[in-house]
Amino acid sequence: MEFKKIKFSVILPILERKDIVKGFPIAIESIFRNTLIPDQVLVVVDGLVSKSFKDLVIKLKKKYSFDLIFFNKKIGLDKALNIALNKCRNEIVFRADGDDINLENRFEMQIPYLLDGYDVVGSSIDEYDEDGNYITSKAVPAS
Repeated sequence: MEFKKIKFSVILPILERKDIVKGFPIAIESIFRNTLIPDQVLVVVDGLVSKSFKDLVIKLKKKYSFDLIFFNKKIGLDKALNIALNKCRNEIVFRADGDDINLENRFEMQIPYLLDGYDVVGSSIDEYDEDGNYITSKAVPAS
């Protein structure tokens, strides 16, 4: 099967926090520079944000053309994700944090498992500080 024809969504919940303000442009770029480009990217802004952060999000929306939901008050991650999930137009949905840097082949590596019947897939992560310095790796079970 040719994976480039698979349609999928990515939900990216964000809020205004120092690490997100700095990391969001890199996170969104890593989604759109992937070997497989999502059919839909849905950014969910949880709560009121400053004008400068809103301007940054709008600027990136124009550059990358993603769907955007703003909430006028903080509703919490669980509610924000559920609302976003209901707005996804695809059965396959990926989730990323607002400061996650996705590997360039993340979707291509994980989609085969979803097509094989897995309901949820994940991966290990490398953590970096705000200046991009490596901190640690967190391995998760492979099965």
